[in-house]
Amino acid sequence: IAGTASDGDGSPLEGVSITIVGEEMAVTSTDGSYSFDVAAGVHTLRATKMGYNDDSATGVEVNEDETTTVDFTLNAIPTVSVSGHVTGFDASDGLEGATVELTGYADYEVMTDASGSFSISGVYSNNSYHVKVSKTGYQPQNSDIDVGTADVDLGEIYLPEYTEPTWPPSNLTATVN
Repeated sequence: IAGTASDGDGSPLEGVSITIVGEEMAVTSTDGSYSFDVAAGVHTLRATKMGYNDDSATGVEVNEDETTTVDFTLNAIPTVSVSGHVTGFDASDGLEGATVELTGYADYEVMTDASGSFSISGVYSNNSYHVKVSKTGYQPQNSDIDVGTADVDLGEIYLPEYTEPTWPPSNLTATVN
């Protein structure tokens, strides 16, 4: 089997994984081409690359001593931005230097600016992400978001003061004088 993988504009894609039943058979080169040997028969192929929607070909018939050509087109996943404003127990106008982490399909990390604002661009749409906002001296905040096809404004994220847990004393012995 041989062929090429390209994006929606027809440009070759390097690094596309070509699999048969979950087993990687080839990775495309800089010109988007790939080739590998496979037993004669009918196969299902899948092409995957981070940041692109998968493409697949089912019912690919391979005959002995022949090359079957299978080309793939992978369309880029659209991206949006995720923004917000972080405040703290002692910074009601905005908390500078807080870390905002977005983890999911891809991972992102930014710091809030002097006004406590942040913006993460290039976030892959139609995916779920975990958001963690933290800064030393403050309790971190965690939440989960679903990112659709529009930019997301998380609004105000408040970080309360970090306080050590207070546990009741145990294993104490008192002596009366």
